[in-house]
Amino acid sequence: MPGPTQETFHIRLVNRFGEIERFTEAAHAYLAGAGVSDAALFNVDFCFEEVFTNIVKYGFSDERDHWIDVTADVDHDRVVLHIEDDGTPFDPKSGAGPAPDITCPIEERPIGGLGLHLVRAIAAGLEYENSGGRNRLTVCLRRSEE
Repeated sequence: MPGPTQETFHIRLVNRFGEIERFTEAAHAYLAGAGVSDAALFNVDFCFEEVFTNIVKYGFSDERDHWIDVTADVDHDRVVLHIEDDGTPFDPKSGAGPAPDITCPIEERPIGGLGLHLVRAIAAGLEYENSGGRNRLTVCLRRSEE
């Protein structure tokens, strides 16, 4: 299995949902080349898609294009995603409210909130800061998931 890579993956995306596919294709090539497991790739996809979707849906009050920069680093035991945008400040570590009640029947649950709850559950670490009008989210995931 290939070892950790010294290069950093970077992609600049525009705030459009179609960019998820472009990220997935490029990130998979990079991460698979670094020996990241299929299960970890699934977690990267899930976490990225949830965060990116929230940025696009809720982060901007205008119809202009906004750039979302994503980098990824791989070391011996983790994948670290850095996602940066200029949208409305929002800390996904704390969420928009209480954790969803997953014991409640699905038809009785309110819409929304489950995706970020799952990101917080899947991530080995989550850090957020807003500085200089930029949101900076770091998502750490285990490189190998059993």
